[in-house]
Amino acid sequence: MMTNCFAGKTYLVVDDFNDMRSMIKSILKTLGVTDIVTASNGRDAVSAIEKNHFDVVLCDYNLGDGRNGQQVLEETRERNLLTNHSLFLMITAENTRDMVMSAIEYEPDTYLSKPFTKDVLKARVEKLLNFKSLCKPVFEAVDVGNYSNAVKLLDHIGDSNPKNRSALLRLRADLCFQNGRYDEAEAIYEQVLGDRAVSWATMGLGKLYFAQGKHNDAEDMFDRLVNGSTPVPSAYDWLARCQRMQGDYEEALETLEAGLQVSPNAVLRQQQHAEVAMLQENYKLAEKSYAKLDRLSQNSIYRTPSMTAGWVGAMSANGKHDSALMTLKKMQQEYKTDREAKLCALVATASVYRNKGDDAKAQVELDSGTKLYEKMAARVPGHLALDYAKSLAGSGNTEAAEAVMKVVVQNNHDDPVFMGRAIEVCREAGISEDPQAMIQSMCKEIIAMNNQGVRLIRDGKLEPAIEFFRKAQEAMLGNKVINLNAALAMIMHMEKAGSNTENLREARACIQQVKTLEPDNERLPQLTRRMRKLS
Repeated sequence: MMTNCFAGKTYLVVDDFNDMRSMIKSILKTLGVTDIVTASNGRDAVSAIEKNHFDVVLCDYNLGDGRNGQQVLEETRERNLLTNHSLFLMITAENTRDMVMSAIEYEPDTYLSKPFTKDVLKARVEKLLNFKSLCKPVFEAVDVGNYSNAVKLLDHIGDSNPKNRSALLRLRADLCFQNGRYDEAEAIYEQVLGDRAVSWATMGLGKLYFAQGKHNDAEDMFDRLVNGSTPVPSAYDWLARCQRMQGDYEEALETLEAGLQVSPNAVLRQQQHAEVAMLQENYKLAEKSYAKLDRLSQNSIYRTPSMTAGWVGAMSANGKHDSALMTLKKMQQEYKTDREAKLCALVATASVYRNKGDDAKAQVELDSGTKLYEKMAARVPGHLALDYAKSLAGSGNTEAAEAVMKVVVQNNHDDPVFMGRAIEVCREAGISEDPQAMIQSMCKEIIAMNNQGVRLIRDGKLEPAIEFFRKAQEAMLGNKVINLNAALAMIMHMEKAGSNTENLREARACIQQVKTLEPDNERLPQLTRRMRKLS
């Protein structure tokens, strides 16, 4: 059993101490593992994962200078570098609450505290590998986009594996949620919660309610998690999002501060804290929060020019205009060849000059930003387009700001968290008397249109589906869902009728558009794999 479970698997061992790497490697060899790669720092670990397939990654939390283990895990998650079949085990010698919460926040498959024995390592890995092996047919179905078959397979596996019932139900609910089968996901979450309080089911139900716009119901779920005997760090983020959607910025700020007490090293939580401080016009707190974010985000996949732009906005709001402009110059040095960073800097610089009372210079910067925005077109990320719209409104060009907001909403209608931020920007900038109603109405129209095309795909009417999504793309070139469904229709048609040059070219263009806008989109890997088979 030991050989069957461990032999033939590829392992990556990441630790900055050579003796520890050697010790773990020796343990693995006694368990029958022969294919072991080692890395001594976060950079080399990510590079190894980019170039190779690993069944198991054993990564220490503290890795010296550069990326730490948490940041390695964040990057592998965000960039989909590990497959559904792979395991990520976080190891740390630290037992402080802050370190432990940081280590487990991004949900490694398990967490090991040093020192650990061979038997402990064996038991943890063996249990997880056996579960992955049990679910292998499910993951294979997911990899090719066959969610319906994946759910059927889970039902079959669950009938004969009662001891894994909870884990299998969680996987089934997650698959239904990801595939938009909300009623089925909700039924599973409620079934589990009917037996006893389980954090993953409470979290899942809260996210589902949030996606459906039921923010009060979602808030109730997340509130249970933050006030439970063992608080769930990510629940603070979701609770704050619910509070933001309802304009309760003071409560959201208190929630995030409590979350940062529980787990203080989460970059995205710190970013949200800084954003809410700005929304509440607590500019001193916002500047302090953004300064901490700048330190935390060093070496993180989540670090973006927009974070620096937010910090600059806080400095300028506190009257530190020269410091703000100097910080923007440093940012442009950090992202020398990045057009997104250039646009971000132009928009932020315009805002600083406007705060400074120099409207002429502000307009020059904004005009340059407009030219670059028009060149980048559908390749402008949503968060940056929001900043641009806000700057346009600040310059008095409300009509142009409204036009940008319309495009932004069209291109990101499937992201409820982003829509919440869009509503906030409309409120701040005075765009629309009822921004929530305006945005919800636009989203409903796009969802109805997309569902019409999806029905054509499900009914096997692939040629009409291709034409339908082509027309939709003309109006919404930057919409990720439309692009992915257009690519799916073309791929399915070619799988059935054979490849042709036009469909191959168009499908590749659709996939590339999504890669540009959202490199970590969860649908990209399986569509890319199917494309390769057709090429």
